[in-house]
Amino acid sequence: MHPHKVQFQMGATTASSGRTLNEEMLMKNIDQLEHAYFSMRSSVELSDPNAARRSDVDILKVRDNVCQLLDEAGTVEKPRDCIGTFFEGLCKYARHSKFEVRGTLRNGDILNSANVICSLSFDRDENYFAAAGVSRKIKIFEFGALLNETVDVHYPLIEMSSRSKLSCVSWNNYIKNYLASTDYDGVVQSKKCQPFNMRHGNWFRYP
Repeated sequence: MHPHKVQFQMGATTASSGRTLNEEMLMKNIDQLEHAYFSMRSSVELSDPNAARRSDVDILKVRDNVCQLLDEAGTVEKPRDCIGTFFEGLCKYARHSKFEVRGTLRNGDILNSANVICSLSFDRDENYFAAAGVSRKIKIFEFGALLNETVDVHYPLIEMSSRSKLSCVSWNNYIKNYLASTDYDGVVQSKKCQPFNMRHGNWFRYP
């Protein structure tokens, strides 16, 4: 058999297997994709509730009002394109085929259920992140430290205790020093941190 022909057949087989893998991944998540799509469709609001009962001539007469809306200030406001927003979000994630691990949080015994992390949140500038979960503690870590592969265990800059297991933690995207958390008892707490500089970096203290 001709060597070039063999090479071509092998390449075709590789491409075919790649397409099969992509199809399997799509079918595996098709239910979630359909749910997200129809949820977006259900949120689309008609600009005129009587638009479905209008004749073709009436629609042509008011086409400017259908395509563009005027707000109270008199400026032109385009209607929200919910379907376009859905496909923009879909394309945003579909263009990535894999994720690369850049750092690993080494936090004691990973097999211990008390170290399970339920929520992560970055601060506004993405210099620090908060981790919370089963341990009933909110731990603040420096993000840059995770990129250091020579460190055996990453220690938090500070820990805040809670009475119950924590389900979610969220850093304010606008006010840098505000952090909110929720626990399994339904309690929502808001904390304010005050950063101050020390010799070897930035640390936090909580009033």
